[in-house]
Amino acid sequence: MTVTPAQAADQAIMLSADGTNFARTIPGPLFDSSFRIVPGDKIERIIWLRNDGSTAGRLRFDLIKASSTDPQLAAHLELAARPEPVAGAGSSSTISRAGKCVVLRHSLRLNAGETVKLRVSAKLGNLSGQQGQRARATFSFRAVLTDAAAPAPADAATCALATGDDAVDIPGTGDDPEGQGGLPITGAGAVGRFTAAGAGMILAGALIAALAAWRRRRKEETA
Repeated sequence: MTVTPAQAADQAIMLSADGTNFARTIPGPLFDSSFRIVPGDKIERIIWLRNDGSTAGRLRFDLIKASSTDPQLAAHLELAARPEPVAGAGSSSTISRAGKCVVLRHSLRLNAGETVKLRVSAKLGNLSGQQGQRARATFSFRAVLTDAAAPAPADAATCALATGDDAVDIPGTGDDPEGQGGLPITGAGAVGRFTAAGAGMILAGALIAALAAWRRRRKEETA
């Protein structure tokens, strides 16, 4: 006798970047190479997930493979996933807390043929001074569908995969134009440019004031 796996293991999860065209992959990462983030910013991307199987399933959305070149960026860059229009914000995690894997959303029921719209966000906290300057972060996501008829795990917020689960990885970041990879943080460089410009303006103002004072003294001496 041959035992066939549950329907959820038969590539039931389908992805879409536009809500219309579904496949096992999306064209490029959610946060592509043109993406830049500055302290205080929150950037959002949308992805649709569909249960293409014949039975209902429980959907889980994980943050995986998260890393950064700078500990300050890792501590302040927060990722989250919120389904719409389903109530509940789910969980969020910084890069530093994610480790190898952390669950951002779990136990989201998807009936056969049902689609959910997921809003994925990257939020960068307020860094000061030169913190995080030229730093980069990389991360991916994973969607996991479990047969709804199977017993629910004792802890739904764990990243474990069970027999019969269907899982698909979703790239979060890609290569930047310089080929260094990851999600770059900008802003510190701009601050430096503004500081230099401000210093130039102050210096120019000082020269003008000195020149005006010299002219006044010349007039007084020749009067």
